[in-house]
Amino acid sequence: MGLSVQRDLGEHLLDLSRSGCSERGTAYGPPLLRMAWRTAGVGSAIERYPANGPVVRAAAGLIVHSDASVARLANDYGVVPDREVRRIPLLRVNPVIDRAAARAALGLAPDDILICSFGIVAPEKLSQLVLAAFVEAGLAAVVSVQLVFVGSAPGEYGEALARQMRTAGRSARISCTGFVDDFTYHAHLAAADLAIQLRSGSRGETSAAALDVLNYGVPLIVNAHGTMAELDRAAVVMLDDEVKVPDLAAAIKRLIDEPAERTMLGRAGKALDQHCAQHRKQRGRAEEGRARIEHEKAGEN
Repeated sequence: MGLSVQRDLGEHLLDLSRSGCSERGTAYGPPLLRMAWRTAGVGSAIERYPANGPVVRAAAGLIVHSDASVARLANDYGVVPDREVRRIPLLRVNPVIDRAAARAALGLAPDDILICSFGIVAPEKLSQLVLAAFVEAGLAAVVSVQLVFVGSAPGEYGEALARQMRTAGRSARISCTGFVDDFTYHAHLAAADLAIQLRSGSRGETSAAALDVLNYGVPLIVNAHGTMAELDRAAVVMLDDEVKVPDLAAAIKRLIDEPAERTMLGRAGKALDQHCAQHRKQRGRAEEGRARIEHEKAGEN
């Protein structure tokens, strides 16, 4: 095998679900995996048992996008396999739509406040907690404020969130888009006044949505979990790893009431040296990745 880019250290387990987990024998073994799968579900199995062992061990080299991923690899396998691991920031595209056009496309009034949470609705995104904090902040009754979950909401968790929305009041101001195309995704990024991207049960994944939010200059609330904890605390509102509803509600309410703070955070996020500024240097990062791949190919010959 050649070079392996490890963006999410648990995603291989999802792939193996289609093939009966036969490849899992080189890591923890099929019996243990199947037991975890049956007793605790796929989410718990992914969190507890890394499934990328065959890929990591066979790869000629590894690229990851965060220090948390490097630490997770070390934790999962005792030591990182006997090869170099390079940390290269996840590349994101520059903004593709301006704010005025985006807000017009979404039918927003000039005074509307749009709060978004991007990505699939799931327990790992703490989507129900986000909605609970929005309600506790007293914003469900404010006509000019919208909360939109931009992404699909599958399974029982999605159904539970839908029921929670219906009981929150003013359901037209709280919504979930379902799966969206690229234009709609970027339109919400450009139009948003505030974004909330929380995490739990991290597998070392890097949040592309959080980086996109920063790249668009949208003020961002995160929690100190996984790769999110590596963000500059001067450029985001960083809550504790184990987020409490009152703390998130207070942060949301403060930013809604303080447009100057939103502006400051948005500018700081867009200028983040460690993340956004690096991601805007597409050519340099792409060249680094290309050089890394060519180096590994040369080592195989």
